[in-house]
Amino acid sequence: MLGLVEYSQYGIPRRCACGGRIIDEVRGKEDYDSHPGKRYFTCINYEDNGLHYSHPWVVGVQEEMERLRKRLEEAEEVIKGVWSLNYQIESLQEQVRSLTVQVGTLEKMDPSEERRHSKKQKEYCDMLGLVEDSQYGIPRRCACGGRIIDEVRGKEDYDSHPGKRYFTCINYEDNGLHYSHPWVVGVQEEMERLRKRLEEAEEVIKGVWSLNYQIESLQEQVRSLTVQVGTLEKSSPFPDCDPPQAVANSPGLMKPASKRKRSTKEDLVLISGWVNTSKDPIVSNEQKITSFWRRIEAYVNSSPLLTGSAPREWGQCKQRWGRVNDQVCKFVGSYDAALKHQSSGQNDDDVMKAAHEIFFNDYQAKFTMEHCWRELRHDQKWKSVFKSRDGGKEKTKEAEEVMAEGEVRPAGVKAAKAAKRKRHGKEVAFDQIETILAERKKISQQKILQLLLAKIETDLTPNEITLKQKLISELLD
Repeated sequence: MLGLVEYSQYGIPRRCACGGRIIDEVRGKEDYDSHPGKRYFTCINYEDNGLHYSHPWVVGVQEEMERLRKRLEEAEEVIKGVWSLNYQIESLQEQVRSLTVQVGTLEKMDPSEERRHSKKQKEYCDMLGLVEDSQYGIPRRCACGGRIIDEVRGKEDYDSHPGKRYFTCINYEDNGLHYSHPWVVGVQEEMERLRKRLEEAEEVIKGVWSLNYQIESLQEQVRSLTVQVGTLEKSSPFPDCDPPQAVANSPGLMKPASKRKRSTKEDLVLISGWVNTSKDPIVSNEQKITSFWRRIEAYVNSSPLLTGSAPREWGQCKQRWGRVNDQVCKFVGSYDAALKHQSSGQNDDDVMKAAHEIFFNDYQAKFTMEHCWRELRHDQKWKSVFKSRDGGKEKTKEAEEVMAEGEVRPAGVKAAKAAKRKRHGKEVAFDQIETILAERKKISQQKILQLLLAKIETDLTPNEITLKQKLISELLD
């Protein structure tokens, strides 16, 4: 917003600070302006409340022209620096070439003849430059070397259109060899030249900015790589053996570093965070996916069991939970199949071994998340359909009996919020009592301090002096 307001002080903005589009309108309503019929640059949401952009058209155009001139001056300053470098290089190259030629011709050429030749060559180059300049705007001098003046023709022998304004060579005598150009055409060409120069200057500045950005990014990469190389050289992972061989015998292609493995403790904390967050009776299931996983991220990173471990982002937690949920759900099916075919002489260890074998045969991979399954096996979502009893198998009871004997139905959203408000009311009462007690304590301390200050310093005991200093320091704090 501040950028748009600042821009509006030096030119014609494209949008108001409120975000509305700027339009070119002609005011005709008395309630809009005290001068109806004026042309304005105005916000499309303008309602004469002083909060939207509104600017006279004439002033806006003048400011736009002034802004263009300022931008052109700034751009030309930058280009001058670039051109000066190119000019120095070209001048040095030209000096080398000219010196080489002079060394070969110095013995043959007369000094006076050389000076005359150089003067003619310089005049010819100046003339070419002036002629070229006169094609793109208002030149400073004619090809003859005469100064260009801004005149109003009044003589019939000068021009067939008397009274017109011209840019003319001071030595003009109507012979066609000197510069003469109509004023209007010259001004138009000058404006066009300024616009072209401004566009070229802005392109050059963009190139300079891109080069500076590339240089800074490369320097940053060099610094980071230097730090990495120094760190790797100090702590080499292969102190007693040769460095790792390149993959597929390709030179310079090394094996990638392994990812940080998840510990059993991290998986258990993640499971606890997911279960607690998903079963929160106050927030319920009305949660966005990002807010849901950010709550789990905060739970995991603030767990005292993971003190000293690197923090995990919510995307990593979500990815890990997806793998845990997928593997545990698959293993629940394998475990149910093992329970279904459990014989009378098999115990729980035999059933677990059979479940692992079924999982490996079905998915061609070992089940490595048994700790996650043991944490989730009693939850309703991952509970087995069959359960083992004294070496036999029995179908689980109906849902009503399971709910009565197992988990207690959690409180609803309204009940949980009411209980939370009730707890908050008690906490407010306790806070008020603590505030009253603190005020009473402060008043009693002030009375004791007044008694101590009333006594003479020499009559005070060491304990009273210490107590006095302590009360004074607490009062000042």
